[in-house]
Amino acid sequence: MGGKAKPTKHTAAEIKAKHDAHKPRGGGAAGQAERAVTIKFTCNVCKAQMPSLKNLRDHYEAKHPKETFPEAEYAAQDVKKEVVHVHHNQAALQKSNKNASRAVRDAVKEKNKAGAVVDESRKKDYTHTGKGGPSTL
Repeated sequence: MGGKAKPTKHTAAEIKAKHDAHKPRGGGAAGQAERAVTIKFTCNVCKAQMPSLKNLRDHYEAKHPKETFPEAEYAAQDVKKEVVHVHHNQAALQKSNKNASRAVRDAVKEKNKAGAVVDESRKKDYTHTGKGGPSTL
């Protein structure tokens, strides 16, 4: 006779493989250049390459504890990427017009209207009303 334990239908490896199949894998080819790790700093002692100043500082503490970390020397090499800040109204406007303030909506509408390409052959002409739209009588 068998035990009272309930038989398993799937092994732990099968369940893990199923979960791993649904994990995000990255942003595709579009953002590949942004995701690439760029080597910015090289340790003067052992010539190890580091992507950031913090990594280099941690490297000095772990690998060269007797050396003092020359912060000023490496800080001059650190080039900050320019960050474009988007106001919350503009961010909301990019998703949906309902959350943006009227002034922001109007400014973006004017900007879009100025850059829009209009195909005159497909433009509807409402001549039955004098205002350019259907009558609401």
